[in-house]
Amino acid sequence: MIKRILLYGSCLLFLFSCTRFNYVKFANAKHNPVFDSYKKTFEDMWGQKVNVPISFGNLNKNDAGFCLTLTTRKVIVVDRKYWNHIDHYRREILILHELGHCVLGRGHYKENAIVNINGDICPKSIMVPSNFNSIEVARCYVPYRRYYLKELMK
Repeated sequence: MIKRILLYGSCLLFLFSCTRFNYVKFANAKHNPVFDSYKKTFEDMWGQKVNVPISFGNLNKNDAGFCLTLTTRKVIVVDRKYWNHIDHYRREILILHELGHCVLGRGHYKENAIVNINGDICPKSIMVPSNFNSIEVARCYVPYRRYYLKELMK
């Protein structure tokens, strides 16, 4: 019995003190309207309304955003500093990527390269583990945006 109590206590301590962010802080996150146009792009492709709030948070240096699955709902949290330093297309990719996790249940895409018509090496999916860099946005995402949006929904 004492071992069981210690085990459960250790698990709770881990969950609430050793995590990279505070889950409780995001449990009641309110949707920020700055994300509405990106969310609408996803809803138009998916054909349904999405009931996942998206809000800002202060995340680790390597995290641009994440989908947090809580007991009763899901929340997307986006790093405010990162958001303020990226362009429209990278913002769209980030939100669509996180909605891919939260709504479509997609994981990260492991195959990371396709070659486009100009011979550029491009990410194969929005669901690659890292966000597109500015060269990939210009050479891959902008000219082949329809491909990426269609691939996300399959």
